[in-house]
Amino acid sequence: MLDIILKSIGVFIVGVYIVSLGRVWWYERDIDKLYSKMKKEINNAKKMGMPMSYIDGKIKNIKEEYDTKIEELERKRRFILEKLTFRKK
Repeated sequence: MLDIILKSIGVFIVGVYIVSLGRVWWYERDIDKLYSKMKKEINNAKKMGMPMSYIDGKIKNIKEEYDTKIEELERKRRFILEKLTFRKK
């Protein structure tokens, strides 16, 4: 009976670990997508043909918008990775 319980706990822990790694991979994918979108918007802003001061302001706004989203995803990813190590620093 104890054998079955220990095996179940082991399977559960491995399952949680695998799901957590999947979430980390998902966050990495989302971060890469956001960087790609940000670069596209910056390139589009540079091609607008407006004064450089306007373009610089537009690029700054784009970076601020995306940086908050990226920071949130990186924070979540970092949290999971810290918990997966099963040890404190």
